Amino acid sequence: MSENNFEQFQPKVCDATPEPLPLKKLCPTCTPNKSFIAPDWKQMLDTTYLDEATCEYRICVTINNEGEWFTPSEMQDLIGKSKYPTRDHLFRSFVQPAIRLMLQDTDKLIAQQIICASYDGPAITGRTPNELLQEYDNFNDIFMKLEDAPLSEAKDCPDLVTNTVFGASSFEPGQPMSFNQFVLNNTSVEIKNPFALELYARVIDFDIEPMQNMLKVLVSIPAFILEAVPDTPTAQEIQESAMTTKKEVEIDVKKFFGLIFRLKASLSVYSKYQSHFYQTQDGFLKFKDNGKDYYASSFSSKIEAFYSDLKAEANSSTKPRKKRWNLRSNTPSVVVKNAEKIRITFMDGDDGNPYRIKRIDAKIEGCEYQRICGRNSKFAKKYSLKPTVMNYIAK
Repeated sequence: MSENNFEQFQPKVCDATPEPLPLKKLCPTCTPNKSFIAPDWKQMLDTTYLDEATCEYRICVTINNEGEWFTPSEMQDLIGKSKYPTRDHLFRSFVQPAIRLMLQDTDKLIAQQIICASYDGPAITGRTPNELLQEYDNFNDIFMKLEDAPLSEAKDCPDLVTNTVFGASSFEPGQPMSFNQFVLNNTSVEIKNPFALELYARVIDFDIEPMQNMLKVLVSIPAFILEAVPDTPTAQEIQESAMTTKKEVEIDVKKFFGLIFRLKASLSVYSKYQSHFYQTQDGFLKFKDNGKDYYASSFSSKIEAFYSDLKAEANSSTKPRKKRWNLRSNTPSVVVKNAEKIRITFMDGDDGNPYRIKRIDAKIEGCEYQRICGRNSKFAKKYSLKPTVMNYIAK
């Protein structure tokens, strides 16, 4: 009789088997229409349409996330290089712009934390993708939580290369789908936000027409996912907000960096659409009062400069140490006071500018505000001449 103990390798009959991760049930918003005749997508540049046969929103784009378009020869030259090692890498660079255009066309919120799989901000920090997938039963709930979430400290939303490029659809409208299995099977990088739109968008076709000599890429995303994104504010709400002015603004220093970065990043994204507007329609944006050109990219850098200049003004070495302030949210000082709140007070200028700086104050929680600078400071005089920048900061 053998003395080998095989029992140790055999599972006990009563051993508990781990429960599989839950299969999420979908509430379909679209019933497939098998008689639907799809339009010629090659002739529908930058126009979102619903493919009723597949229950997917689709859009044809020619501009990638760096504002570039490609001829056939340029495409051949780029593939295999460090920037686009494979064709899939090149095609995926068109997915994020396509998503943003689809959100714009359907009046949905355009936000990094809803689009990017790399987002790891406060709304999801500390939880693994599997934990998030088990916590939320649908896209609506997580998108509502992410709607007002601040950006992460990551400066980029890197393109995500998945295994779904030109693959068969991973979704059957109205049928149960395991988000967990989809995320694990279809991505080649670490996912922080498993509900990000870019995970579920895919490139399904491309075309290069000889006459136009331009690469066209067709991107799609399931209708029920896109429709779960919160609606964007109405044009009237945006206009009313834009027309109002503020006499003062109070800023939480802990959120200051995130607010500045989010504003800077939003203007940077908008500048890509502005570039597209110019390249495709020879379009310009101008200030109504003086006719000067408006460039979103320029104001993106001016916002960053304001943040740097204000930190320098608050902690200027020309001031007595007891009047110096540290405005950094993540680097406390052991030498000068660490501000918890900043207050910027405005006044009307003789030229009608409502955003001349009257004074800027800072405070520690539980204490009164103390002045950083007044209207006659070099900083205040500089930025009182930049009403558009101060309007952005005030809002």
